[in-house]
Amino acid sequence: MTHLFRSWNSGERILVLIASSALVLAVAPGADAQIKQPGSHGSYSVELEPHLLLLWRDHSRDYWDDGSGYGLGMRASIPIVDNGFISSINNSVAIGFGLDWGRYSHQCWLKNERDWKGDCSNDEILIPVVMQWNFYFTRAFSVFGEPGLAVRHSRWSWPDGYCESPSGAVPCDYSDSDTDVEPVLFLGGRVGNEDVSFTFRVGWPYASVGASFFL
Repeated sequence: MTHLFRSWNSGERILVLIASSALVLAVAPGADAQIKQPGSHGSYSVELEPHLLLLWRDHSRDYWDDGSGYGLGMRASIPIVDNGFISSINNSVAIGFGLDWGRYSHQCWLKNERDWKGDCSNDEILIPVVMQWNFYFTRAFSVFGEPGLAVRHSRWSWPDGYCESPSGAVPCDYSDSDTDVEPVLFLGGRVGNEDVSFTFRVGWPYASVGASFFL
């Protein structure tokens, strides 16, 4: 775990430390105040959550770097089970739909020819659909898990790149893209009240911090 933390860049470390601090502050005072009271959480029709993203790694390519990226997004979660899967504790289940955008800045190179390299970028669109399982510890603090799937569209751009030719590498405006479906998994928490809260999540393929508005 220590080795993993050291391998993160400064942005990744700051985001994880913020989330960890919020978790400690929220759980410390009377964490069992509501968890044993089924159904005692606030009632809402939809949770709207704008957020900032830290994407851990780019899609793997043998001619693209795979550093982290930054972006923004929106999540809408609609409750479907008010008293959750465990009737003896305070929990609920929602379906979450998202739209996220992220951007990476890289070094790119011609396949198998790192002597021909330069700056490039990747823009990603993610459309996650998740099951959000919520656990309410106090009126101010709740946690959730989110397994699901996401459509992921990536487009790489190397405007001053190089292309292969019969005579060797030649300058060109090179681009590439793909679209696939992949699993996602997040763990997160909220600190606030039944109207608005600070919301954080850590998982794959990104971490996020934002605000939740309960309508």
